This record gives sequence, structure tokens and C-alpha cells, in this order.
Amino acid sequence: MAATTVNPAWAEAYTNGSVGGLLGAVLAPAGGFGKFCLVLLALSIVANNIPNNYSLGLSAQVLGNWATKVPRFCWTLAGVIIYVIAAVAGRDHFATILDSFLLCMGYWLTPFFVVIFEEHLIFRRQVYNLEDWANKRNLPVGLAAITAFGAGVVMAVMGMR
Repeated sequence: MAATTVNPAWAEAYTNGSVGGLLGAVLAPAGGFGKFCLVLLALSIVANNIPNNYSLGLSAQVLGNWATKVPRFCWTLAGVIIYVIAAVAGRDHFATILDSFLLCMGYWLTPFFVVIFEEHLIFRRQVYNLEDWANKRNLPVGLAAITAFGAGVVMAVMGMR
């Protein structure tokens, strides 16, 4: 990316084709091997998303007992459909969307981590009764955690640029 400032052909490829165009221009001198590398890069997207898709299926089943009745592949398929639609819709603004997404993840992750960290070290003192996790009546509502997370999000919003 930094080389686009000194290589006009690469700058034009980035302007016309975004990151994909730049990769194509960079690998063009390699001929057939460059095209082969581009195919491998395209296929690596599938391989990189398989763990995320599987994780989505597992995470969706944590929503409640009703969610475990839906087969895991249905949750995974629904997630794939949603992110393919989102990817196609945002393909022309990838860098902007990625930047916004990463900022949102940072704003979300900090208060979430603090709540989990405090729960683990201060309130539970690293001791968990695993029998309680299977019974909803033994778990707290979580108002303190929700309030702390909400306060963290408010503070993050106040610190946004």
C-alpha cells in the first residue's frame, strides 16, 4: 500500500479496483504464478471463515433452550447468507466499513473485558459453581454488569473523535 505513492500503476490499480486491484497489479509481473497466488488468496477467504462460521453456530445455540432445537448448520447457513449479503453490499467501501467495524469492536471490547475481568477476579474470586450455569434460577439477572457495561459504552462514546 505504501508503494502506491511512488508507483503510479499501483496507485491507479488501487483507485480503480481497491485492495483487489492493487493485489492484482502487484502480482501481475509474476505472470501465471501471480494469477495462481490470487486464486489461493481468494480461496483462503473460505478457509479463514470456517472457524468463524462454526463458532457462530455454537454461539447462537447459547441464546436459550429454543436455540438448541435449531440444527447448528442452520445457524451457520443463516450467518453465511447474512455476511455474504453484507459483503456484496459493502464491496465498494471495504476500507471505510472495516475501519468503522474495528473501531466499534474496540469500543465494545474494552467495557466487556472490564466487566468479565471484575466478575472473574473480584466477585467470583476465580471460583465457579458449574452446577449453577445450567440452571437459570441460580444465576443473577446481571443488572450490575449491564449498568457497568452501559457506563463503559457511554464513556467510550464520549471519547470518540
